[in-house]
Amino acid sequence: MARTQAPISQLPSKRWQVRFRDLEGKQRKKTFDKHADAKEFYATTKAAVDRGTYVSAERGREGFVDYANRWAAAQDWKHSTREGFPSHLKRIAVHFGGLRLDQIDTIALQQLRGALMGQYATSTATITFHYATAIMKAAHDDGLIVRDVAGKIKPPKKRAGDTDGTVTAEEVPTSTEVRRLIASAPPPFRAFVALGACGLRIGEVAGITLDRLDLEAGRLVVDRQLQRQDGQTVFTTPKNEKPRTIDLPGWAVDRLRTHLDEHGPFYSLHGHPVTEPLLFRGARGSGLHRKVVYKSAWKPALKTAGLPEGRYRFHSLRHWCASSMLSHPLGSLPAVAAHLGDTVETVTRTYVHWLRDQDGHAGSLLDDILPTGTEKAQNHDAAPVPVVPLAT
Repeated sequence: MARTQAPISQLPSKRWQVRFRDLEGKQRKKTFDKHADAKEFYATTKAAVDRGTYVSAERGREGFVDYANRWAAAQDWKHSTREGFPSHLKRIAVHFGGLRLDQIDTIALQQLRGALMGQYATSTATITFHYATAIMKAAHDDGLIVRDVAGKIKPPKKRAGDTDGTVTAEEVPTSTEVRRLIASAPPPFRAFVALGACGLRIGEVAGITLDRLDLEAGRLVVDRQLQRQDGQTVFTTPKNEKPRTIDLPGWAVDRLRTHLDEHGPFYSLHGHPVTEPLLFRGARGSGLHRKVVYKSAWKPALKTAGLPEGRYRFHSLRHWCASSMLSHPLGSLPAVAAHLGDTVETVTRTYVHWLRDQDGHAGSLLDDILPTGTEKAQNHDAAPVPVVPLAT
């Protein structure tokens, strides 16, 4: 019969050795100078093995960056999120790049938080720090480290003057400026800018094909967007995976009719065949993406409208759309959220200053705010559009 060795024994060196088996049945050893320390270690380790929570010291020796890359590769992220992750990891690696997982504790995370806040904007620091804590929590869940060092740590505090994600009046063009921007855009892009004023994102406008558009009913299906990925222009799902059908205001329908009459749709999209014609094209018939829109449409529109180049982003048109509808007496929060393809919570947080609580019709609201007929097409080099009083 095999002899069972005692879990704690004294070595010839007078030190005390603890023998135990881990969760995988592998025998492990650890030595101590004092018998009391060996007994305490054996008791706590055996309890951890019995509970199934024991973590081998060897597992935590994986480098933080190596594990972070393995963790990222396993995430079910959209391409844009995956594309942006390396920038965040690079910021973390400045501090954790040479560390193993078992060398990172709560204090190290707190120091990282302070360093990020000292170097980057609050929004950037918050997202980057979120990745750091998510990675360390995953390492604990995977049994690579004993303690959840990120469990109770708080995100970066907001600085004085931070908007907490809310859109301020300075970020929203006036209705007069919106009229000028639409009319001042180069002719092939006036409808593009008008759709931006209807609350669509750049990729959503760029991805519109004729089968998604019903001009007679004034409706548009927004169920995809055109984006640049790995050097290719491809269709992707809308942000937040929220397809929607929106009612277009009359002035946007007028712009679209003019666009189709004067410029027409096209079929070609390099590397991605489409069965229905796209409404807007880039240089040499290519699909549009953000850089092309800014160079060919948005910057010329700002210049011709007499606005500084960096005064507004294209996304500012979406802010105008949302804030204008919410400030309208008939502006309904759920209707505006559905029109934008956002959640009610996001709209509430982002546009809190403009909230109203009555029901209304999104397309009609935009018609009231910017009446049909106030945005007649002009030549690109024509004089600025005369200011037309709002209907409301």
